[in-house]
Amino acid sequence: MIGQCFHIVAWSLISSLTAESHATVYLGFICIGLGADTAFLPTLLVTRLFPGAAATVLTLIGSASSASFAIPLILHSYLTDGGISGCWWYVGFGPCLFLVIVFFVMPLKAYKAYDEANFDQQVVPSDQKPASERPPMTTGQTRELSLDMGWITSFYQEAHDRILVQKAQDFLGSALPFSFIPCIILGKLSESIGIISVMGIVNTAGLLAYAFSLKQAAAAGMISVLCFMVYMSLFVSQVFVYIEENFPAVFFGRLIGIVQLVGGLLSLLCSPLFHLTVGLGPKGMYVVQLPMIGLLILVYFLLVRMWWIKRSLPDLQKRDCGVPEQLEP
Repeated sequence: MIGQCFHIVAWSLISSLTAESHATVYLGFICIGLGADTAFLPTLLVTRLFPGAAATVLTLIGSASSASFAIPLILHSYLTDGGISGCWWYVGFGPCLFLVIVFFVMPLKAYKAYDEANFDQQVVPSDQKPASERPPMTTGQTRELSLDMGWITSFYQEAHDRILVQKAQDFLGSALPFSFIPCIILGKLSESIGIISVMGIVNTAGLLAYAFSLKQAAAAGMISVLCFMVYMSLFVSQVFVYIEENFPAVFFGRLIGIVQLVGGLLSLLCSPLFHLTVGLGPKGMYVVQLPMIGLLILVYFLLVRMWWIKRSLPDLQKRDCGVPEQLEP
């Protein structure tokens, strides 16, 4: 509800813009940023009502978020005459409507009954578990992965007008709203082959997106956009699914909040990197593109490390499902 209130304030400020109100637009964007994750992240806790199908539920929620890429296109086509005041209808049918839905649908308290009933069965207290069974390193791996993905997505979206030809740029705006399709497919696939394998697929899509962006051609740009669409479809949801599978449910909200905070703050570094390349000529983007490709390659080593940790701690895979731990022969 707090997040939707931020959105109402933000869009009210944007809808009341004038030619002289430069400070208002900045304040509106700040409120949009404050409301984005504040409104979205609490909805992820609904996964506790669907034990065993959390990956599908998380990606369905993520697919709805991916479909929201169509909103800027709709607003742009509606405001063809530059009538910013036309956004007032969006205030009513957007955040105000969502605030009403949240009030009547979302519980005012967390799912404490479920947590308290299952936490003791799922988790042995950390002070009673041997050191080899604790997952401290997986938290660090998750933060690093979130940081890498933040840089990859932020730079591509900010620099797309310099690394893609015009035809590919136009295609990018039309393709991103359809990223909800691979999001659902990959989410369901994660239940059969595992989320780390799906992370590898998503990382490969990001690697190909940057690799094809090196070639200034329409065909290469189109392929780059399609690969980036796959990368964007699950770039955050995959981390949420990994956290849900490998950590106790009571820590889920805190961990996704920390991951979003770390990734969001450090992704701000992409803006200085972009401006650094402005005066370096037509090949100046290679100064950042090639390191980004190297970063995506390093992610494979990170995923291997995460897979090894998960393999060495098989009880983590059964924790949230309440499956009793079995002794290996």
